[in-house]
Amino acid sequence: MLQYPSSLIAVEKQVTVNQQKKRFDIVIYKNITPWMLIECKQPDVVINDNTLQQILAYNTTINAAYFVVTNGNTTYCWSKKSSEIKLMNELPNW
Repeated sequence: MLQYPSSLIAVEKQVTVNQQKKRFDIVIYKNITPWMLIECKQPDVVINDNTLQQILAYNTTINAAYFVVTNGNTTYCWSKKSSEIKLMNELPNW
């Protein structure tokens, strides 16, 4: 169990990216800082480079350490340390 505290999870919030308002699906906070950004797609949406670029654009504003894209069938998680982005094999523990 990953044990993400439900009290630190924000759902469907709005952010401004390149002066445009965007809605993110889920953000998990740690120490009042966005820790993980999660983008949820419909099951028939293929997760590809366009999907990754979307969450990277959102993350320029949010600056989370982890970001996730899922369509319910397939889930990808990346970590970001400095400017290095790394695909992970599993979601991080709390």
